[in-house]
Formats: sequence, structure tokens, C-alpha cells
Amino acid sequence: MRFPAGTKLSNVTDAAGGTNVTFDAPDPATVLEFYRELATGSVHFTRDSDNVINGAGTLVWHTDDNNMVLTLDGEKVTLTSSPR
Repeated sequence: MRFPAGTKLSNVTDAAGGTNVTFDAPDPATVLEFYRELATGSVHFTRDSDNVINGAGTLVWHTDDNNMVLTLDGEKVTLTSSPR
């Protein structure tokens, strides 16, 4: 899994059924831009939806192996990965 520079995580769970992390750093806007670029700038990632308005919502993409959901609520960002 790729992370933006300066990433600090909490609430990390990593199990066979998927991974879930909360970003303590960087700020939500930086995390969102990192994953927007990642989901559109690589042949290995396909962006499925981008429903983030005013810092709240979800960005959804997938790889051949995983479904990824970035959830923002304005101040908190979580990333969930689950096998396809």
C-alpha cells in the first residue's frame, strides 16, 4: 500500500479480510490529493468514484487485487482496503 510523505497512522487493523487505517498526518486535503493522483495517474489503479465535496465524502478505486475506499469527514481520513 502506498502512503503520502509524512504519513502517521493510528487505528491500524490488518487482517485477511482487509486493512483499515486512520491518517493522523498529513492533513486530509493532502491525503485526498495524493490518492486522487494515484488513482488516476497509474495503469495499476482504476478510480471508480470521487464523491468528496468540501472535505467530506469518499474516493473509491481498485487494483487487480484490492478494493480501496478513502473516507473523509472534514478532519479525519480513513483508508479501507479489501480483497477483490
